[in-house]
Amino acid sequence: MIAKVKECDSKVLYGVSRSFANFLALANTAENYHRIRKLKDSLMKKESEFGLWPKHDSCSGSIEHLVNDLDISPDAVLEALNSQKVEIVLTAHPTEVNRRTMLQKLRRISSILEQRDGMGHSIYELKQYDSQLLAEISSIWGSDFLRRSKPSPVNEARSGLAIVETVLWTAVPNFLRKLDDVTKAKLNQSLPLNIAPIKIASWMGGDRDGNPNVTPEVTIEVCMLSRWLGATLFKADIIHLRQLLSMHYCSKELEAMTSNRREPYREVLKTLEARLEATIKWSESHLTEHKKTKKLDWKETSISSTILPLKHSKELMEPLLMIHRSLVETGLSAVADGPLIDTIRRVAVFGLSLMPLDIRQESTRHTEALDAITRFLGIGSYGQWDEATRRNWIQAELTTKRPLLPKNIVFENHPEFFTSTVIDTLRTFEAAASLQSDSLSAYVISQCQQASDILAVILLQKDAGVTPLLRVVPLFETLDDLERSAATVDALFSMAIYRGQIAGKQEIMVGYSDSAKVSSHDDDDDDDDDDDVLIVLFISHT
Repeated sequence: MIAKVKECDSKVLYGVSRSFANFLALANTAENYHRIRKLKDSLMKKESEFGLWPKHDSCSGSIEHLVNDLDISPDAVLEALNSQKVEIVLTAHPTEVNRRTMLQKLRRISSILEQRDGMGHSIYELKQYDSQLLAEISSIWGSDFLRRSKPSPVNEARSGLAIVETVLWTAVPNFLRKLDDVTKAKLNQSLPLNIAPIKIASWMGGDRDGNPNVTPEVTIEVCMLSRWLGATLFKADIIHLRQLLSMHYCSKELEAMTSNRREPYREVLKTLEARLEATIKWSESHLTEHKKTKKLDWKETSISSTILPLKHSKELMEPLLMIHRSLVETGLSAVADGPLIDTIRRVAVFGLSLMPLDIRQESTRHTEALDAITRFLGIGSYGQWDEATRRNWIQAELTTKRPLLPKNIVFENHPEFFTSTVIDTLRTFEAAASLQSDSLSAYVISQCQQASDILAVILLQKDAGVTPLLRVVPLFETLDDLERSAATVDALFSMAIYRGQIAGKQEIMVGYSDSAKVSSHDDDDDDDDDDDVLIVLFISHT
């Protein structure tokens, strides 16, 4: 075989390698589907009286173990479910060489296999499925399997949004529906309608540590794309609900909100549909304007004089909850527990922003920005102050309403103080202040070394007008940072002004990256391909 391979020229070897690559990808797709099919077959033979899978690591099996084996009360289990939050954070991986197009083709093949396995197909229908499989496989063979260029941060974010649209949008409410069925069967109680034990966040478009391509303008563009897609997906849900909810009996509460006595539910949903359409147009107009001007002014405005875009998720949630209450009150609980619940849970989990961005930046960038500010103000060099002086100065600034800098300052007119990197850092905070509060999630400080690093981000947020303040999450990475992390947190908790900011809860990230990273990322590195291992800790302080 080796001798045969040696006889092949580069063209033949290329074809052989492509054949094996395609074969392995198709084999993995078939194997994954087969494993799912076999799992379903085995579990169908063991279903409980409630029709729920009793597998030990399933929702049903886990709750049974807690209640029956560990003797934890059903009320305690339900309380834990209602109060927990698992945040799934999507991060960029520039080393992913498989094109999104090819991944979508493989997903379609998996879907065709599932459809073909269904009951009651005629021979002709089976042949049609086989033809679809052949077409997809032929399409794969005729396409380039690999990504030939690194994606931009915006394209990375588009890939993340595609995951939400094609996978999570359906998977999350399906999981919560099953979890609700489990709690009804095992705990004799339902989950709250608007529970959100799962949240989705993203670093794509917000993670600027080591990636100079992630600018304030990119962060805003990604947030607007996310809001546009969120409004688009929810509009499709609302249109579907309008088709279903044609009833005319409704509660007094709903009747008071409508003038259409024949189809009150449809009137409320029609209004929501119009506002979602306005949100789509608003997002599109801002994206278009952004590409022309690159400005950071993103004030919410109406597209027409009568229909305003939705600004906050509660503006979508409240009418849906009112519709659910009305259906239950008028004896239509079966209708209330249909697709309406899935939409309510999507609003609770995704919100209008779909996946809020975490901003991540290195601690030295904040030190550099505050050093420029203090030198501009003529009060010294923040970068040369010791840790105690930095803490005292920041705490004093946090107690005053006076801004650090004049609001009309033009940074570019003072290059001796404000370099391009300082301006980028300060404008990142301006961008955060200009966005809706649910567009962003946390501000992660990589290479966090001391308490002043965390205080600096709070001060820069306050001065930029970020409301409410993003939660600040220190990321301790190097051995030195990890060894003094306990002292850093103790120092923070000793400050009354800081304890007031965190309301008794502190999120901390502990990371290992770059094999033995001891210094900052190189500024000329155009991606953040660290393959980091991160552990997130939550500390309560009373």
